[in-house]
Amino acid sequence: RQGEPSTDMYAVVSGSVRLARAVKGHDDELEGVRDGGVFGERGVIRVAPRYATAIALEETEIFRVDVDALRSACGDGGPATSVLRALARRLHETDERLARARGR
Repeated sequence: RQGEPSTDMYAVVSGSVRLARAVKGHDDELEGVRDGGVFGERGVIRVAPRYATAIALEETEIFRVDVDALRSACGDGGPATSVLRALARRLHETDERLARARGR
């Protein structure tokens, strides 16, 4: 859920998920995620609260990736982690600018 701590990221094995963000009392649909897609990665990489809420649109199977396992695999604190955090931060900033431009 939006605003909760980002402790895991998820991969959609089957089914579909809608990502939506509540802004000024309005649900702003961000994207849909289908088989093979991932969500929750930005909060995990940025070490920030969840940006959106994920809602299953049908029977959906997901695979949870633990943040500690992900950081260990990426070599937490190394150059790859720094690059990923910078990219995630830029994506977040772009999303925020787009939301403001749409008046939300």
